[in-house]
Amino acid sequence: MERRNPALSALLLAALITWVGCSGREHKNPFDPRNPETGGNPDVAWAEARCSEVRVTWQTLEMHDLRGARVWRSETASPGASAELLNDPPLSGTCKSYRDTSAVNGVEYSYTVEFLFAGEDRANLSPVAAQPGSALPWVSDACGWGLAQVSPDGRTQLQRLDFGSVVMDVDADADRHLIFATYSGTGRLLLLDSRSGDTVDAFSADGATCVSWSADLAVAAVGAFYERTVSWFALDGTRLARVDVPGAIEDIALRDSSTTWVPLNEGRLLRLAIGNPVPETMPVDLIQPEAVADDAEGGGCWVSDRGARGVVYVSDEGTAVWTAEGALTEPFGLDADGEGGCWVADFRGRALVRIGRDCEVLERISGIGFVASVTVDRETGDLWTTLPDNGLLRRVRAVDRKVIDLRVSGCPIKVAGDWTGGCAD
Repeated sequence: MERRNPALSALLLAALITWVGCSGREHKNPFDPRNPETGGNPDVAWAEARCSEVRVTWQTLEMHDLRGARVWRSETASPGASAELLNDPPLSGTCKSYRDTSAVNGVEYSYTVEFLFAGEDRANLSPVAAQPGSALPWVSDACGWGLAQVSPDGRTQLQRLDFGSVVMDVDADADRHLIFATYSGTGRLLLLDSRSGDTVDAFSADGATCVSWSADLAVAAVGAFYERTVSWFALDGTRLARVDVPGAIEDIALRDSSTTWVPLNEGRLLRLAIGNPVPETMPVDLIQPEAVADDAEGGGCWVSDRGARGVVYVSDEGTAVWTAEGALTEPFGLDADGEGGCWVADFRGRALVRIGRDCEVLERISGIGFVASVTVDRETGDLWTTLPDNGLLRRVRAVDRKVIDLRVSGCPIKVAGDWTGGCAD
């Protein structure tokens, strides 16, 4: 029998172990197409939109031979155009973020982080998208998840406040950069800085479930569903007036000192004046009203009625015009668009529907899902919607009706936005 050189055998064994080890690690390489977790495209980069800025962050995946990173940017509206290199020379291999301060508000970008390895090897992380803007959207939650602030493009949750609190409604003052939020469990109306989320003030408002702010009056109207009361507060916290109403309050819309719209669960629409203890009942037959949107310019308001499966426009004089039968399935939230129309969240119809003052359908966006509310960004025309059953915030862009989702957990119920506050000094 031939004798084998022990030294040679040991060398061959070491080589074999090394080859087997390397072969096994190939599939663990996150850039290997055969990697079962990444498919060769590791999704470990994120883009956070701000005003005229996008913050790109990533993980380095603990790759020992990573010597640098480059960030490439392209406009999603021009898919055939060449990508632009944002950083030259490359960032160090330990760097995990890059701030693109040359981004333009309203433009959607795609960012690709390129890893540079020892030698000439290169690999890209999966691209990420962001659209900088001036908006500061805030989302209330009906299941105790408090308030969430999201990025202007609706892709990133920036912060969450007061987890454990039920916040049924929010409104915004873009001039003063304030967010008004009803904390039902603690019976408070909170005033927050729309940019930082810091509490500016808190008013005692027992059972507060809905709020409407008038920047012209500097007054907030607050409704309490179970307490069946409406209160008006000045900005310093002074309660200007309080009125008992004959029913459970579903929503509230403050126009001026003589007009505050209040739909009642029992099927009535009230118009209240600050300081007048006697509410006016409007001559319109409702079944189960859900929301109201004021139309000061047109002289009336829209009311969604789940029970009647429609929306009615009620003039200040009391005339009423309904949507046609079958136009809506189960209307929930409303918001006037500032152009003589109103957007309706049709929950069972899984659609957003725009109607005019004559309640004729002007536009329908189908396939939105079980949408409970809609808020119009008056600067861009974008539609911000909530899908509480799915824990989703859904933004619909005005320019192309592209849908952008963000999972925010809980039961997001309403969006209010300081639409220019993100660019305020």
